[in-house]
Amino acid sequence: MCVLCGQLLSSHWAEVGGGTRDRIARVKFLNTVLAHWGLRLDDWGNRVYVLRNAKGVGKPVPDLGRLWVIAEQLNDGPLDPLDPALAQRLRAGAA
Repeated sequence: MCVLCGQLLSSHWAEVGGGTRDRIARVKFLNTVLAHWGLRLDDWGNRVYVLRNAKGVGKPVPDLGRLWVIAEQLNDGPLDPLDPALAQRLRAGAA
């Protein structure tokens, strides 16, 4: 098996169990969070995610454990999950 295939077939604890509906729900929630920084996550064939920035640059995300690191790379800087504006956006979406 090549290195790329080995990476694409890895799994993360957050993705254990559930099926396609759970994966869709995770992507939807993550897009609510990532939109704060102009990022978008897409599910590619139920095997790997693809994260894109506002410029259309995309990177594969093999599992959710690597999502934040790749998001910071595409954002060209750190993402603050405690950003008050993000918290406000999430509260508004829950209302």
